[in-house]
Amino acid sequence: GGKVKVTESAPEVTANCQLAPGAAFHLDAANLDSFVFEESGGTNFIRSWYSPNGIPARQMTVERRPWLTPDEADYLNGKPVVDFGVYKMNSGSVISRPGGRCMSLGVPLDSVRSVFIVRGSQNGGGALLGETVDSFSDWTRQGDSVATLERAIIGSPSAEVSSGEFYLDGVLTNCNKALPTGGYEIIDVHPSASTHVSALAVYHGAYMYGGQRIAELVIYQRPLSEREKVATRNYLVKKWFPERELQALPEDEESDLTLQLASVAADGSVIDAETPVSVPFAEGAG
Repeated sequence: GGKVKVTESAPEVTANCQLAPGAAFHLDAANLDSFVFEESGGTNFIRSWYSPNGIPARQMTVERRPWLTPDEADYLNGKPVVDFGVYKMNSGSVISRPGGRCMSLGVPLDSVRSVFIVRGSQNGGGALLGETVDSFSDWTRQGDSVATLERAIIGSPSAEVSSGEFYLDGVLTNCNKALPTGGYEIIDVHPSASTHVSALAVYHGAYMYGGQRIAELVIYQRPLSEREKVATRNYLVKKWFPERELQALPEDEESDLTLQLASVAADGSVIDAETPVSVPFAEGAG
């Protein structure tokens, strides 16, 4: 006898408003249980901020810790966000040196292929993402001595970022030219190859700090389908900007399915299994 086993190589988003599965890192300011606070001078600063998979963003130096916005006027859709304070420059090159507010990831991510961030650029925007050492510069924003909305969100990115896709509030644009809005915005970036992220609100180890507020951050270490990109963007729009319209999902696209041929014994056990073969399969096809 014979048996054909068909398994999809990656889960596909079917709803028009749904996070793509398999996030490598996910921070949500609306989830108060994800924070570890430490009080100092009457302010509850954030020492650690946890992703559901247990990976934290952390800051061990009190003077460098962000905080939850205490004033409801600074909330986004009735929810607090994490405030990294004013934009600040520093000539140091080690993340432990004095400087502005930032956090480092408990586990560096070396294969980042999709990033979604809901953030506020009221203080100039700062560095979108960053690293704890000088040797990585995928997300470099051209620096300036003061906070400014007149510099591109990612002014000097790596080739992997600049040759990928960059969306500002759902509109595909040039990451080298897109400017911060000065308010709350959704940014999603899809590099053409693997990139590195190991810090929030800082780049080049300890060069540029702060300048932004973060409501939610979702990072994937795999390429997303067009349907997954739109559905994830819609999820964030519905949650944080309910007055905005959602985007329609793209038409069903081809996805890889694996066919595995094998001989099956009378008791149902599989023998002589052949090597699985991936073949294109159009969703919805009969």
